[in-house]
Amino acid sequence: MSSKNYLSFPTGFLLGTGLLPESKFSRKIVSIGVFTPMTLFLVYLIVKKARNGENKDVLLWAELFESLTTCAHILSRKYVMYVHGGLISQIIKERGCYFWNYDIFGPKFGQTLERKMNICTKIVKIVVSGGVVTIVLFCLTTVFDKSKVVPLVCWTPEDSLQTGIIYAMEVLIMFEIMWALLSIDCFYLLICTDLRIQFILLQRMIKSIKFGSNHDEKSFAKMVHCTQHHKFLLHFHAKLNTIFSSYFIVLYLVTVACASMHTYIILFKQVANLDISDWLKVRFRSPGFGDSIKSACYLSGMLFQVGLYFVITSNVEIEVVEIYNLNWENTGSVKIRKHVLFMLMKSQEELSVTGGGMLHVKRNEYVGLVRLAYTIATILGGMT
Repeated sequence: MSSKNYLSFPTGFLLGTGLLPESKFSRKIVSIGVFTPMTLFLVYLIVKKARNGENKDVLLWAELFESLTTCAHILSRKYVMYVHGGLISQIIKERGCYFWNYDIFGPKFGQTLERKMNICTKIVKIVVSGGVVTIVLFCLTTVFDKSKVVPLVCWTPEDSLQTGIIYAMEVLIMFEIMWALLSIDCFYLLICTDLRIQFILLQRMIKSIKFGSNHDEKSFAKMVHCTQHHKFLLHFHAKLNTIFSSYFIVLYLVTVACASMHTYIILFKQVANLDISDWLKVRFRSPGFGDSIKSACYLSGMLFQVGLYFVITSNVEIEVVEIYNLNWENTGSVKIRKHVLFMLMKSQEELSVTGGGMLHVKRNEYVGLVRLAYTIATILGGMT
């Protein structure tokens, strides 16, 4: 691993969530006993807003979707940390104990790998900065838009004091969202990049093994070491899949719903009415220029963030361990050839992250996500 602990930044925030086994009990009480009920209460207010009134335009539904998906993001992240907190702590410890140093092939190659982690760190900072800007803009909308009294659209009472309490509650919830972004999202992006580097080091180590000389035993010992590390990395990756499997299926569904709604706002300008049920009556009025710009900014930011997760996850799969580079045919040792055969079998195991067993997190699936959102938006446009 690198001499610099890149995971120290998200680890501190993970402990601060109160959902890891090592977290303080007081923080766990605040997270589970205070913030979670506030988020669930906000979901209730959003649903109540959706059911109230006889006629709602698509712009209001887009804002309700934004509010609902914001709650879904925070609840899904907290679920991951609460259910798999012990596994996250185990991954952090194993990374510190068993990951290879970046400079085992010299400082020059080590610096090349360090640059990969530095690039990922900069990307993480961009994501965090985007999250901060989004939260600030949500809060500022209540200043410039007089019809909007709270950052996240939901049902609000006529009493100004109660509305103020809901406003303060939403600000606290958005603060927790930012905290979750700094913890679980940063952790995932950094650990995936670090895992990819480990596969790069393993591949280079395998290429350095040469048989057919008087040092076959040393080469065999090195190959056994590579086999053990490869087995460890496969188990390590399987643990990541266990932790984030449910999160990715929620992320996929939420992204499709929001992206299709905002794509409709950008592409279609018709005015029409659509009655889906007695309480769901949507009026598709023409969005203004400001509405289209807001939807375009929200859509681009959301697709960039989701695309980042899919691309970095897919990058790990690309680093396939190529056992075929071994010149095993130059050795007459049956023991070595059997071990090479065993490594070939293990290298054929598919390295993938799935969302709930239904979604393969990779680049092609991300393209399919964008296409699905566009298709739904087109269908909505045809219905109007």
